[in-house]
Amino acid sequence: MLSWEDYFAGTYGQARGRFARAAEKRGHRLIRRPHPLSTPDLPLSMDAVRIGSPDALQLLVLTSGVHGPELLCGSGSQVALLEEADFDGLPADMAVLLIHAVNPWGAAHIRRVNEDNVDLCRNGVIALADRPGNDAYDEIHAEVSGPRSREWMAEQGGAKAVATRHRSALLQGQYDHPDGFAYGGDRLAWSNATLLTLVAEQAAGAADVVCIDIHSGLGPYGYGCLGSFQLPADFERSRRWFGPWTIDATAGAENPEHYTVRGQTTEIYAEAVGPARLTSLVLEFGTVDPVAMLGALFEEHWLHLHGAEDHPDAAAIRARLLAAFYPDDPEWRWAILQRTRQAVRQALAGLAST
Repeated sequence: MLSWEDYFAGTYGQARGRFARAAEKRGHRLIRRPHPLSTPDLPLSMDAVRIGSPDALQLLVLTSGVHGPELLCGSGSQVALLEEADFDGLPADMAVLLIHAVNPWGAAHIRRVNEDNVDLCRNGVIALADRPGNDAYDEIHAEVSGPRSREWMAEQGGAKAVATRHRSALLQGQYDHPDGFAYGGDRLAWSNATLLTLVAEQAAGAADVVCIDIHSGLGPYGYGCLGSFQLPADFERSRRWFGPWTIDATAGAENPEHYTVRGQTTEIYAEAVGPARLTSLVLEFGTVDPVAMLGALFEEHWLHLHGAEDHPDAAAIRARLLAAFYPDDPEWRWAILQRTRQAVRQALAGLAST
């Protein structure tokens, strides 16, 4: 029998293998969607497992790896849920869909974005017809994505100063600079198009759907906060089901720390489930402080555009980025595992109450 520590992997390839073996051990059919850049040397795919009735009226969807380096956090919890048979004995009208590695290319290459430099949580604006502008980012794009971006950050006073002055501009998303920071894309990315199709297929006939994306990188260390990007009535239902640590992620625009985000996966799920009632949440686990997180992303952005994998700093930059989203700490992983299982238990109880 595996130790709980063995549920968590150190690389995308390990995580993919452990998820597939856990599904096979429980007798579940693996749904595999190969990535267009998959090769025999580096197989890439979005994988999924459905547990429960094919005609279920109630469906829980639990995803991992929307942002590449964050896969290892969510994957460990998904493997644990399979290995420890958490979903045995589901009610006849309930099913669970585990989706592993929404962004397999980013997970394999330790990039938050996908193969086209697209942040999938800025890309979910269906058909991208109403892409918002970001004038504040336009003003600094040349510095952020130019070959002297590291020097520019130093001239600004370092990562803390850049985070203080430009955090909203950098992180809210932009749609005009394909080589830029937090680029939302000009079309629906393969990952989001595949996610939309997969959820639509599996949710066909469902009346009530809960979707939870597992993320990491924001908030107090090891703390798992559930955030809602939905309308007030849906948020209130989330608070009833998941408790007072569920936050309205659209609130607080008057706060200087707040920035508006469009293109979240909530928009993908809303399209995919059609007339079903949707409860969509992001389960975000805290790691490093926001300044360190932004600094790690900024350095990796420079490396991708202007460095090379044989650059003397390349390994250290990749390691800092991975650590910013997946700390090398068994106690952190234990906290993530327990909180995820709690959220899953609450989701199933909420669905059962309808």
